[in-house]
Amino acid sequence: MDTIESITKQIMDDPRDAEFTKRGEKPVFSAPSTALITIVGQSPSLDAQTRGLCWNDRSGDTLRKWLDVDKETFYDSGKFALVPMDFYYLGDVPGDKGMEEPREWVAPTYHPEIMKLLPLLFFLAVFEPTFARFRLAAVIVAASFATFENICYLTQNGADQILFLLIRGFGTGAMHVVCGNVYGGALRPVWGSRPLRAACLFALLCVAIIYHAIYNLLVSAGGTPQLIAYFVPLPTALCFRLLARKAEA
Repeated sequence: MDTIESITKQIMDDPRDAEFTKRGEKPVFSAPSTALITIVGQSPSLDAQTRGLCWNDRSGDTLRKWLDVDKETFYDSGKFALVPMDFYYLGDVPGDKGMEEPREWVAPTYHPEIMKLLPLLFFLAVFEPTFARFRLAAVIVAASFATFENICYLTQNGADQILFLLIRGFGTGAMHVVCGNVYGGALRPVWGSRPLRAACLFALLCVAIIYHAIYNLLVSAGGTPQLIAYFVPLPTALCFRLLARKAEA
């Protein structure tokens, strides 16, 4: 529950969500640490927003039928993480053409860090690893996510500009590894205390989201800012490595 509350606060404090927060609406998603399956889909409908549950509508009934699970298993078993493309109901398009499309910045800003954090929380809760193993797991999860993201980019855009793809691939990979190191490396001083470890982990989630958001803004600007975004994570990752070695010594 603390994980959900932490991410919820981060979303509600975002100035771009001020109108929803002012109306007393909360972001609609679910991310239990025990989740084995993550489902990403459309923005919440009005019914889902009102009840505070993703897919609590006719489309959800269809989804659960496809999955062959009942509502209790879907919502209460802790096996499903439900992460929509936008966390709020945005209204309907005039002319009975469905709901407004999700805002473009939401998924790139929040989804990557939520997706990387979930397996780490599961690893912590179930296996109770040593600090060294958790740090290694954080880097592996981050590198795996970066690899998957780069494969998707290559599939969608082709390999015509191989030099740009290499620069982007290494830059994006380094950025995700930096975020993984934020989770893994910075917990060393509080690793022996579960309450402090949990509190710091959620604070570090906010740091990783901010770092990732700045990276996305620079990349979307194009030109020189984009190149800066691709190159900066590499020395940052090296700095993390040097600091880790110094701490070990």
